Amino acid sequence: MKYTAPLMAAALTSALVTTPAFATSETKTITIPKAAVAAAFNTALQGTQIRLDNYGGKEPKKKKSTNKYEVSWLAQESYVRLPGGQTYKFDIPERSTKVGKLSRYLRHYVSDMNSQSIQVGAHGAGLDLTLHFESQGREIKGKCIKKIVNNWSPCKNKLDRDMQLDNAWVKVHLVPVAHKGGISFKPVGTQSVDFKADLKVLTKLCSIANNLCKNIGNAIYNKIRSTVRQQIAQRLSSSALRTAVATQVKSKLNQIASNWEVTKVTSQGSNFLVTVTHPVPINGKTVSIKSFKVKKAKQSMSCPGKVEFSATVHASHRHGIAGKVWLEYLAPTKGTSKKQNWSMGGKGAGSATSTLTQTWQGKGLGYVTGKTRMVIQWKGTNGKTYTRKSKPVNFERRCLPNVTDRFSVNNGAGTPPSRPVQIAPFAIKNPEKAAPQ
Repeated sequence: MKYTAPLMAAALTSALVTTPAFATSETKTITIPKAAVAAAFNTALQGTQIRLDNYGGKEPKKKKSTNKYEVSWLAQESYVRLPGGQTYKFDIPERSTKVGKLSRYLRHYVSDMNSQSIQVGAHGAGLDLTLHFESQGREIKGKCIKKIVNNWSPCKNKLDRDMQLDNAWVKVHLVPVAHKGGISFKPVGTQSVDFKADLKVLTKLCSIANNLCKNIGNAIYNKIRSTVRQQIAQRLSSSALRTAVATQVKSKLNQIASNWEVTKVTSQGSNFLVTVTHPVPINGKTVSIKSFKVKKAKQSMSCPGKVEFSATVHASHRHGIAGKVWLEYLAPTKGTSKKQNWSMGGKGAGSATSTLTQTWQGKGLGYVTGKTRMVIQWKGTNGKTYTRKSKPVNFERRCLPNVTDRFSVNNGAGTPPSRPVQIAPFAIKNPEKAAPQ
């Protein structure tokens, strides 16, 4: 059996000799509303929480060993908690401010400030994650210490030194990207994180004293802001978190099948354009034989000669289609040619036609009936091997006299070309030599 290509150029390039590496996946771009992606992110990031608290609460007591006060209310209890429950503690320093020329200091702390809700929404080319804080109680606690001789102790006056941070929120701008086959977000920089709150000074005394408490409050606010920005950026950039988000977001988007892989995400108006690759299964329905015909049903010929067949194969897609092909002889004697490699190249569904030849040898003056069919095999992506057989075709051949003195059907192929060939889209290569008679 041999492959012939009537339109093939006489000179074969090396590119036609090697078998190409076919992909078993296709790439396409789908459109997903930003609102749908934001909703999926919102679900994936639920459980993200931030707590700001460095206030111990209890009044300092004297140490028995020294009979001196420990004049600090500092107790570091701040943290960022991620959706998986991972908790990362961080410190906020106490704010210490000297009051005039007196041997007194005001010390301020952040008290029990917790985010209580999370919301993700579309914004510009990306998404905004917003954490809102509760606004109950006094978020900044003020204390006073004084120095008597060489000992520091809490001030005895009961002046109100507390402040409030109302309507506080943290906003993080997220840029969706392809990550681990799903949709996640780029690592977050501090420039993508913001913290805002309304500072309220509660005591008139502070306002009278050259806005002392307001200045202290602003300093505390700025310190909280810089600390929150740094901590949120660092923790949200965790590779483990971004991978978990990619998995969850993918599972929430109906437009993306579980076995698809996201390779690119771009913004376009109110949508994201999501490029995905998805596997293309090869199974028993992928390949079919459209036709198998003998080119001349009846012919007188010099023997040995060639019987030519035209075979058309159709594939529902042409990704990674490859296998074996051979001729099965049913008459005048039974046998098969040797199996040869074949493959199809290109994309999408398609059909291709090749010419197959059978060597014919014989003697006698009368016509002899032959009967042959084509058998084609291919391997599925599930590991199974599938086989299709064409309908048999009948033909008649008569060898011209005084050319040969014997009759047989060659159970092999004709003389092979000098090197293997690979012609897309339907190719048979490496023809074997004819079997000995």
